[in-house]
Amino acid sequence: MQLADFDFELPDELIAQTPPLQRRDARLLHVGQGLHHETFADITDRLHPGDLLVLNNTEVIKARFHGNKESGGKVEVLIERILDEHLALCQVKASKALKDKIFISIDAARIQVVERRAPFYVLRFPKQSSCITP
Repeated sequence: MQLADFDFELPDELIAQTPPLQRRDARLLHVGQGLHHETFADITDRLHPGDLLVLNNTEVIKARFHGNKESGGKVEVLIERILDEHLALCQVKASKALKDKIFISIDAARIQVVERRAPFYVLRFPKQSSCITP
């Protein structure tokens, strides 16, 4: 399995921008004999005695940024893991390998490349940046 196996285009109209008014109206993807699009209200039809239900309470942060390298080349950064207040482990898509700095247009922040941890980069976000603040 390769990281690229999980790279796909997701149309904007399929990404919820706000939660539904009623929680039960949230979409539910049932994976069984094929894929079935349902609503969360249908979950009781899918659970059986002895099943394990895992709840995910992770916070969602804005994790994908588009910007430019110092040379002007385009770059896309996806934060994989926040390491501390200013450091994050990131996937970076760029036409050529990164050097020491990239410019991200979000908050006009200058992002510094700290090190390469293939296939990731460790990036330092400036103190005034809200890029990695949940």
